[in-house]
Amino acid sequence: MSIFIDLGGTKTLIKFQNKEQLEDFLNKFDKEELKIDKKNNYIEILTHYIKEEKKFFNFLSLLKELDHLFLIFPEPVYKGKFYSKKFSFLNEKSVNELEKFGILEILQDIKALTFYTANEFFKEKNNYNKKLTSIILGTGINHITLNYFEFENLIFLDKLYESGHTIFEYNGKICHCGREGCVERYLGGKYLVQEFKLEDLSSLNHLSDKKLEFHKRLAYFLSSILISHGTDKFFIYGGLTNVVDLKILNDFVKGTLPFNIDLDFEIVLNDNPLLQIKGFEIYLEKKNTNLSKKNKNSKKSRKKNTNKTSKNS
Repeated sequence: MSIFIDLGGTKTLIKFQNKEQLEDFLNKFDKEELKIDKKNNYIEILTHYIKEEKKFFNFLSLLKELDHLFLIFPEPVYKGKFYSKKFSFLNEKSVNELEKFGILEILQDIKALTFYTANEFFKEKNNYNKKLTSIILGTGINHITLNYFEFENLIFLDKLYESGHTIFEYNGKICHCGREGCVERYLGGKYLVQEFKLEDLSSLNHLSDKKLEFHKRLAYFLSSILISHGTDKFFIYGGLTNVVDLKILNDFVKGTLPFNIDLDFEIVLNDNPLLQIKGFEIYLEKKNTNLSKKNKNSKKSRKKNTNKTSKNS
């Protein structure tokens, strides 16, 4: 049994194993909740409640009293280290140091999401020779493109993915990562609200000129992935999916491809908030399965070598 924490740039989702855990937490947590879903045993809170170091670790300690913890992190976690602007106090700590707060494992959000996406996509054998791309489109922007072999062998886990911080405009807007002109500065939800002077993201649906501008930017991002990675299907997740018009986006992507190349691709939208947690669960299951296979093969190899030695004797 365990509790999953999906730490987001704006919202943080906590998924409990049962209603008792959820109720226990609510009795101790003294902040207002954005959403409580007792059917699926999760709550959402504003991330700014826990962005300060003391509040963050108090939050973890509170959850640790209830169960073991698994953490989904919104920024790079690479070779055992954090690279975070939002939670800069973690940069001084290694991933292992968070074990004392009950955290058994940490996975970057885009990797958790990709486990869910790939697990569904590769259930069909005719997709074994295809590539998928999972995209986070929210406060932050990121994507992973992979094939069946990379998924089955967990190869993509050790790679760094931060496509929201590739350059969209040379010498462009200053980004919190320290670079200028990053994709996230032109597509990230928080920055769109600021630039377009929106009350919230949903109001983008009522502003045709700004909505078209958003779709053009997203189309250039997707077409760049298409021509550099050769993907077959895009799966787009996150809060901004609610303002995406698939017909407009498909037309714009086709219009941004070089030489008017006619490429086959498909785009799917999904705003289910629990998919990253489902992906984390799939990852844990797959990791244990692969470890079990590795141990079996190791035993077989040792037995084979022992038999060879006996014969030679």
